[in-house]
Amino acid sequence: RREQEEWRKGLAGIVASVTPEQRAFVVTVGDKKYNVTATDKTEYRRYAADSGNYSDSHPSTLADMKPGDQIRVLGAKDDIGLAVTADRVVFGTFTRVAGVISSVNAETGELKLTDLFSKKPVFIQVTPKSNTRRLPEAMANQIAQRFKPRGDSAGAAPAGRGGNGAGSGRQNTDLSQIVDRLPAITLTDLKTGNALVLTGTPQADASHVTAITIVAGIEPIVTAGAPVVQDLIGGWNLGGGGEGGGEGAQ
Repeated sequence: RREQEEWRKGLAGIVASVTPEQRAFVVTVGDKKYNVTATDKTEYRRYAADSGNYSDSHPSTLADMKPGDQIRVLGAKDDIGLAVTADRVVFGTFTRVAGVISSVNAETGELKLTDLFSKKPVFIQVTPKSNTRRLPEAMANQIAQRFKPRGDSAGAAPAGRGGNGAGSGRQNTDLSQIVDRLPAITLTDLKTGNALVLTGTPQADASHVTAITIVAGIEPIVTAGAPVVQDLIGGWNLGGGGEGGGEGAQ
């Protein structure tokens, strides 16, 4: 538990740049950029392709890290100077998808979505390790109201599927902070027409994604508009409670 709390106090964001020769990289967290410096003792791990759990990650190196990767860093953090000396790092290449289900095949564990932004089909492989949850309607309504533009022009056009950025910056939230407290569901609970967001690993064909975390029940957020959905998934860092997302090996 203490180790989990340390990870929660660490850094979670998106890799903005990497300078291997200086053993340094920059991590974007919301509207801030942290300069992270590694040492000879820094431990690097990479998430498994089908899991956001730290215990499933494998040893890696700084050379494997690239801009756009999701990352969590444990170490001495200076929030004023926006600097971190890394003790442990776990990272991976993930994509975020928001869409409406067009078909469900519970036997093969496959979902077909229509992407909310591109309107193109996306094929989702759900595995036994996929963390599937449902957002209660009352909570979804609260999130929709929190993100809904107030008197502005609803922002610029959304960045599209994949969302490695941090959203439009109105008020990002990290879904990972609540996802493991949401009611768990199974693939058979999902129906055609349901709206959901997910984070997962892109396959060789970018239209195919292996799901790591799925959050259904986002219909009120979709109704609030595409920029609201973009803000929501833009602030979603892999991880959460339990052992997910670098919260420490169990």
